[in-house]
Amino acid sequence: MSIDFSITPFDAERWKSVRARGRVSFVFRYGLPFGVVLAAILDTALLFVSGNADLALSVWRIPRLALSIAIYGPLLGAAAGQLLWDRGENRYRNHLLKEAFRADDAAGAA
Repeated sequence: MSIDFSITPFDAERWKSVRARGRVSFVFRYGLPFGVVLAAILDTALLFVSGNADLALSVWRIPRLALSIAIYGPLLGAAAGQLLWDRGENRYRNHLLKEAFRADDAAGAA
C-alpha cells in the first residue's frame, strides 16, 4: 500500500496534453526555473559555509552568482525536471491501472 503525498488530485487530461508536448519541453519549462533557484541557493550556501558571508551582500557577488546560475542552473534544472517528469509518468501509469481495474470490476459485476 502506498501513501499519496500529493497536494492536488491527479488530472489525467492535463497530463495527456503535457505528454503530447514531450519530455524535453517539460524539462525546459518546469525544470529550468527550479534549477535557477537551486543554483542561487547553492551559491549562497557555499558562501556562508566557506566563511565568506560578507561577500553574499556585496556587489562583487553578481559575477559569481551569474556564473553559478549559468553552470549549475541547467544541470540542477535538468535533474529536477526529470524527477518531476518521472513523478508525473508514475502517477499517470497508476491512474491508467486504476481505470483498467474499475472497468474490469464494472464488467464483472454486470
